[in-house]
Amino acid sequence: MAIRRSATKRHGLPTIVQLRLTPAPAQAEALAAAVLLCNEAATVVSRLAWQHRVFTVLELHRLAYYEVRGQVAGLGAQAAVRAIARVAGAYANRRASKKRAHIFRPHGAVSYDARLMSFNRDARTVSLWTPSGRVTVPYTGRPEDLKAVDTLPFTGTSRHSARTHLFGHRYRCRGQPRPGVFRHLQAGRHL
Repeated sequence: MAIRRSATKRHGLPTIVQLRLTPAPAQAEALAAAVLLCNEAATVVSRLAWQHRVFTVLELHRLAYYEVRGQVAGLGAQAAVRAIARVAGAYANRRASKKRAHIFRPHGAVSYDARLMSFNRDARTVSLWTPSGRVTVPYTGRPEDLKAVDTLPFTGTSRHSARTHLFGHRYRCRGQPRPGVFRHLQAGRHL
């Protein structure tokens, strides 16, 4: 897990804090299923956005929310909202080259927010949403990274709330991810 955090406002650049998740095999499978499901939902939303030429978050939410919840079984409400925001962001970054629908990789990073995850800093665990229910996974890291996690305000109402990216793989072998191995989480917060 990595947390992007500006150490000071004067630089304004994010830094990354990396934490390692240590899930049980059943938890790893549930987290991998969450990555696959969220990427499938993002692809469904992307196709709808492309068909209707709707690319802003609000219009896309109105168009795609109930459709994606109906098409992708097991998708939670907040996971659908994050998929919609992810698609809108992908199209916003491709303003000049909207020549085809954006397809999301099955094992690509998935964005989690404060409603999909929560930290128990005393126990050094993080609770994450999965299609089969929440899983509580222990995490470890370097002392300076753990200290940075302790200072972050992970709240859904804060303007500076953290955003976490959940990856479906940890290792790369000659550029190719090994699917099914889940051990990495990246979180970010910009001041």
